[in-house]
Amino acid sequence: MIHFLFLNCLRQISYFLSAVVYSMSLEQQLQDSGKKLVGAQHYNKDGSVNNSRCTCISWMPGGDGAFVVAHADGNMYVYEKGKEGAGDSSFPVVKDPTQFSIAHARHSKSNPITRWHTCQGSINGIGFSSDGTHLATVGRDGYLRVFDYSKEELICGGKSYYGAILCCAWRYASLA
Repeated sequence: MIHFLFLNCLRQISYFLSAVVYSMSLEQQLQDSGKKLVGAQHYNKDGSVNNSRCTCISWMPGGDGAFVVAHADGNMYVYEKGKEGAGDSSFPVVKDPTQFSIAHARHSKSNPITRWHTCQGSINGIGFSSDGTHLATVGRDGYLRVFDYSKEELICGGKSYYGAILCCAWRYASLA
């Protein structure tokens, strides 16, 4: 999957292969075509954070470089683009996989900085509201969940009658 983003006036491209996530300047990559990844940042190298398959990526609106990567095991990780992955990036074991939980990195130099456990199955889609205050997730378990991102709280949700929900999107136009 390839996800485009305009970040600080630089075109960014992110993609994931299995459990590994890459981020790079699209402009630089196109200028230096034919070479291996130029100036790429590598996240979750060799599945060091989570070895389950990445299912989607969403950039946090506002241009600060934070992005969320969802995985097939029901976990989402918040990364900071400019932060090196130094330090211990391990998180405590999820005690009850049926419950929503959030864990912060044990060290300030760690990347990812936060793990959100949202469901038992695969997270199929994630998306931020245009102002970045809310995060929606949908999953194989058939639930749509909406979180207050800054307060790290589940605020509402609903279950599909027919099974898994595959994608979600916010409407950006005002209703007025």
